[in-house]
Amino acid sequence: MTKELNIHEQSIGFSLWQASNSWQRLQREVLSKIGLTHVQFLLLKGIEWLETFDAAVTQIRLASHVNTDPMMTSQVVRTLHSRKLIERTTAPHDARSFQLMTTQEGRDLLEKANTLVEEVDQKFFGKLKEKELSFYFDLQTLLEDSNNS
Repeated sequence: MTKELNIHEQSIGFSLWQASNSWQRLQREVLSKIGLTHVQFLLLKGIEWLETFDAAVTQIRLASHVNTDPMMTSQVVRTLHSRKLIERTTAPHDARSFQLMTTQEGRDLLEKANTLVEEVDQKFFGKLKEKELSFYFDLQTLLEDSNNS
């Protein structure tokens, strides 16, 4: 006899944590094939995305956009720069700040990474079928609430 699922007896936070860890593990596996960590991919993608709207992408703006710790962002940005995936120059409006730009090598690697990441997302989230869009909006609601606290 199977026990009926009682949502009040379950931990939705624990389930979210488990699902997130499973998804991240799959992302790490595919990205390691092209020499990127998941955080490196997210920050590189964040720079590319912000560049389409504003030429002045700073580390602080990037950390805010991707919702990462500014110190960790700085460390990963240095790694991306040393790998020649981004350019990092002194920002014209603030000598204490760096302006970030993707290089052609960075954009080429991102193209490969995007394909891999999208394949993982399709496989992982595709199981939700018609509920996928609703799940996305539910996650956005949770993020909005957490960012406003």
